[in-house]
Amino acid sequence: MAFGQRDRKIIKQIDSINSTALIYYDNNDIVKSFNGFNKAKALSENIKDDYGNAIANYNLGNIYDLMQNYIILH
Repeated sequence: MAFGQRDRKIIKQIDSINSTALIYYDNNDIVKSFNGFNKAKALSENIKDDYGNAIANYNLGNIYDLMQNYIILH
């Protein structure tokens, strides 16, 4: 699929959001990370950016695992 100039700008935004959300995740700011990955997921689904969507979904999965492990331990 070829992306237009507008879509390429959105892809850069998605990449930036994913990168920032990963920094939040690494710094244990899970709420900001979760919100960022959800935003990246929504944007990537909107323009059919499979890579951006995969990154967001992968990291959301990590957050869900983290939450599940927290619930089990507490």
